[in-house]
Amino acid sequence: MKIKKLAIILSLVFLVSGCSKVSLEKAVVDGQFDELVNLLKKGGDPNTLDADGIPLLSLAFYEGSIGGAQAAKILLNYGADVNKVTNIGKLTPLMYAISVYDVEGVSVLIKHGADPFIKDSDGKDSFNYLKRLRHDETKNKIKEIINEG
Repeated sequence: MKIKKLAIILSLVFLVSGCSKVSLEKAVVDGQFDELVNLLKKGGDPNTLDADGIPLLSLAFYEGSIGGAQAAKILLNYGADVNKVTNIGKLTPLMYAISVYDVEGVSVLIKHGADPFIKDSDGKDSFNYLKRLRHDETKNKIKEIINEG
C-alpha cells in the first residue's frame, strides 16, 4: 500500500514539476492532438514556454510543426494566452502564424482575440510580418482576416 501511495505521489510531483513540458511540446509540434488534450486535462500548463522561451501557442506555428491551427484551438480552449510573447524577440503567436503562411492559424488566433498591433523587440507589428510574405494571394487572405477581426 505504501509503495502504491509513493508511486502516486511521484507521478504528481513529476507532473507538477514541469517534467511534462517536453511531452506538451512534442504533442504540439508533432500534431499529437489526443495526447495534447490528455496532458492539458491532467493539469498541463497551456502557457508553458520551451527551453528557448517560446510559448506552446507559438510552437504550434513553428516551421515544421504539424497542424498548427488545430493545436492552437486546443491550447486556446485550455486557456492559452493568445498574445503571449517569446522571451527573446517578443514575437507573438500571430507573428509566427503569419511567417509560416498559416491562413487557418491566423483566423483561429484573430477569432480568439490576437492583437495584430503588439510590437516585437524591433518595433515591428504583425502587419510588418505580413509585408514580408512573398505569396500575394496568401498575403491578401491573411490581411483580410486581420482587418475583419
